[in-house]
Amino acid sequence: MQKYLLSSDGVKINYEVYGSSKAKKNLVFIHGFGGCLKAFTPLILSLQKSNYQIINIDLRSHGQSERPKNGAQYKIDYFINDLVEILKKEKVEQATIIGHCFGGILALILGAHHPQLVKSIILINSSYKAPNFSKLVYNYFPLKGIIFFLLRFFPNLYIKRYPAYEKYERSGDFNVMRIGSDVLHTSPKSYLYIVREIAKLDLASELPKIKQNVLLIHGDKDHVFNLKGTFELKSKLQNAKLEIIKDANHLIVLGQRQKLLQILEENIRQKFI
Repeated sequence: MQKYLLSSDGVKINYEVYGSSKAKKNLVFIHGFGGCLKAFTPLILSLQKSNYQIINIDLRSHGQSERPKNGAQYKIDYFINDLVEILKKEKVEQATIIGHCFGGILALILGAHHPQLVKSIILINSSYKAPNFSKLVYNYFPLKGIIFFLLRFFPNLYIKRYPAYEKYERSGDFNVMRIGSDVLHTSPKSYLYIVREIAKLDLASELPKIKQNVLLIHGDKDHVFNLKGTFELKSKLQNAKLEIIKDANHLIVLGQRQKLLQILEENIRQKFI
């Protein structure tokens, strides 16, 4: 069932709900930066066969959710508030939050700041801080101040239909066509505003607050968040478990769905998540 939330700052957020509110387990999916909820749809259709309530969310400025006009509305707190408001609207407590890439970072923040809503966390090719290359590019990018000043006057133009992810299931981490599709579907304006916020992220001081079980699923060929950083993240969490998918890059949700599904089902059976 497709639903909408009007957020506290007036932005319409699109999301989908599968299953019953009386289900034995709540799963909440948060896609990555530049993506949309459709990236998780094939995985969810397989999980839907079990007795779960599943919520799949288009983050603000992604998919069918609205693109905010004001640059300040792209701050991370607004993304978190959207997630909290959806969970409260759907009367969901103690959910397992499943986040890919940027969605995983949001899942960590949600677990640290709203532990009453989060039973466990699954991070798919994610981290607790921005990739090193994004920090370097952002911090040393020339004319950055002028660009963000001019962005205020640019229209938020984007492709309104969902992307065709089947074309990119085997694409590399830095495939130009896929990244271009992400930019055009998110909108260049929104994309740049979010890059600015991601480049500032470092949750090292927040990690001790996370008491929940955290399952880390990571591809050993991920060049966005490398495996070394994932081992570092695991060491900083109180209750963490790492599952490595061999020969998998950053796009596990597109190219390694069956392996991902197997890991999720095994850990649900073991009651780790």
